[in-house]
Amino acid sequence: MQGRILLHFAIFILFQLLLSGCAGYRCPTSHINRPLCESQEHRKNLSEATRSPLYRAVPRHRCQIQWYDLPHWTAWAIAGNDDDGIFGEYQRRPYRPEMCNTPKKALRWWARNPFHNLFHYVIGSAHCVNSEFVLLNLNCHGVQSLRYTPVAYRNFGCRGSSFFFALHGWKPYIALRLVYFNKYQTDIYLGWRKHGALGFKFHPFKKREPDH
Repeated sequence: MQGRILLHFAIFILFQLLLSGCAGYRCPTSHINRPLCESQEHRKNLSEATRSPLYRAVPRHRCQIQWYDLPHWTAWAIAGNDDDGIFGEYQRRPYRPEMCNTPKKALRWWARNPFHNLFHYVIGSAHCVNSEFVLLNLNCHGVQSLRYTPVAYRNFGCRGSSFFFALHGWKPYIALRLVYFNKYQTDIYLGWRKHGALGFKFHPFKKREPDH
């Protein structure tokens, strides 16, 4: 199954390379702002990733793409990651820096963060500040409703058990948290989170993080 997915991903990248062969980026990938590198290994991994031929097909950042360049916009939306790179190399702690930056690594990173740009910047609004309008917040502290704040700041009603229904950037979001014995919890959410990205999660049973 994994081999079939890898084959489809490779075919997609090859198709994009063929379509975008005559299209040029507005600026090279190496000119995109680089994160603070904490180690020599991180710097080496970032440098290798930047030179990857995959970045000819999948732009590192939307600022590189001409407005009329549909093939690159399509690849950027489906396979790109403006925040962390297609290999996860722009994270403060890069994704598996010991691995070579190959299509297989890109696919594994994509599987952890599928359609990142699509959910964050095409369907979502993570590129701007999102407001929060609470329709209903039912939690252990009471009930809140019809409360507006100019900057969204939460994805759950509270740290304890809660039902939370709100509009983030005027887009719907619903979340449920159930706490068991003060040690375990169930987290479920669907919709546009506080930073504007569309997402969904179903974590039926996990250990709670301690209060700080």
